[in-house]
Amino acid sequence: ENNFFEKYESENELTGSWLMSGIERQGEMRSRNVNQPRKTMKILAGGRFQWVAYDTSKKGFYGTGGGYYSTIDGTYTENIEFFSRDSNTVGNSLKFDYEIIEGDWHHKGFSSKGDPKYEIWTQRKK
Repeated sequence: ENNFFEKYESENELTGSWLMSGIERQGEMRSRNVNQPRKTMKILAGGRFQWVAYDTSKKGFYGTGGGYYSTIDGTYTENIEFFSRDSNTVGNSLKFDYEIIEGDWHHKGFSSKGDPKYEIWTQRKK
């Protein structure tokens, strides 16, 4: 029996919910307090990913995107299937070098616009 979901990896070290805790801007790493109301969360499960930007104090929604992903030999690849801010990015694949450092997920690569991107994600506390 051919199972559609077999082609997607199930569990790996990135499975779970992550909050952006750092981002490099103009060569400088800027920390983001994950306890502040404004957050960007990325959820990875069953070979799928989705990120959402929101504000818990204002009940604000600022965008979302997602699709399917893979992790192979230190490379994290996102295959974009939806993106609320720019539908032209649908169909793009973005590759990032990644590693887990002291429990945080660091990834470096290029955005859908071709800009250098270095983000740090911290596992969301339950």
